[in-house]
Amino acid sequence: MTQQRVDASSDYELEHPQEANASHEVIRAFNDQMAVHEHYARSKGLHGKALDILLWMYYADAPITQRFICSRTYATKQVVNMTLKGWRNNGWVEEVEHTGGDGRERRLRLTEEGRRMAKEILDPLRNAEISAINVIDPEMRQVFAAMSTAYVKALKQELHIGKDND
Repeated sequence: MTQQRVDASSDYELEHPQEANASHEVIRAFNDQMAVHEHYARSKGLHGKALDILLWMYYADAPITQRFICSRTYATKQVVNMTLKGWRNNGWVEEVEHTGGDGRERRLRLTEEGRRMAKEILDPLRNAEISAINVIDPEMRQVFAAMSTAYVKALKQELHIGKDND
């Protein structure tokens, strides 16, 4: 039996090697950033989605619903529910208002103890992110922000993720 070599390169990559290389570097940088967040979360005893949920709860201006958290983190209902259930058992999350219907419509917020826990985890992360981004020239930061926004928007469109496609 002869073994054929499988070429993982796309036609685009073969026809545009410099552009493809730059694309790979951007994608790798985004993947590295996600891996750093995952590593940080684990170092604080959380999984990556729990860190995402905590970010939304900590920085929310008002109590939020599980449905809102699911829509912003792309976490499953089960992951959000189990994470918040554990936090409620620890005294970190409380229900503020229940609008009826299913449990995903409860408005939740961090308790004082939950805010202290979140502050210990999220303030160092935010400070590190600000310090890291401030290393970049201010003009390049604007380009980076615009590029990141455009990339994520295009990626969502390509993967049919969004308000009309969830």
